[in-house]
Amino acid sequence: ANIAQILENVENINSISLSTNGHPKGVLRITAYKSFLCAQNLQLIEQIKAAYPEIAVYLEEKRVPHVVEDVQNGKINFGIVICERKEEDTFLKTLSASNIAYRFLYEDTVTAFCGAKHPLAGQTASFAELKQYPLISFSNLCVLPELADFARTYNVESVDAIKKLLANSETNITFLYRSHLADDLYVQTNQIKPIHISDFAIPSSVWAIY
Repeated sequence: ANIAQILENVENINSISLSTNGHPKGVLRITAYKSFLCAQNLQLIEQIKAAYPEIAVYLEEKRVPHVVEDVQNGKINFGIVICERKEEDTFLKTLSASNIAYRFLYEDTVTAFCGAKHPLAGQTASFAELKQYPLISFSNLCVLPELADFARTYNVESVDAIKKLLANSETNITFLYRSHLADDLYVQTNQIKPIHISDFAIPSSVWAIY
């Protein structure tokens, strides 16, 4: 239902017009939260493209405040953003005050991952147990106060680089949003495995804004 609602808005975008065969054509600019052009969100974008094959789609990644700013300024048509559930009411009020519409897409949460040879691969562990292992820190999540006490071997901007480093490590762990590795080849081929955390969660929600 959310995809259908988003698709309805495509026909209201100024850059879209009808071609000679009656199909919408033009340019659709979509910006996602940094590193969120991953499999789960690309499926949504692919469905938009399939429904409107003559529309050229431009994709970019930025941090959430910049995605919101670009939507507000009309630089892009859609944004994909995430916020923690505890901040959701404030975030949505800010969007409404900026005349930005929004649609809920799905729930997400920060999850621990490790290489297949890690002793905790596929296991359940407490957050305290995870602190015994060095962290490959994703730059967008390294500001989380809960991660301040971890020893860090790398601070990395790219999720692709994290996946390669993690797959080759027997000791490192990382924290990413679940959707970062949803339907990912590294997970499907068992090179990377989740660690189920028994006592820690950062529930979040993902939104399309326009």
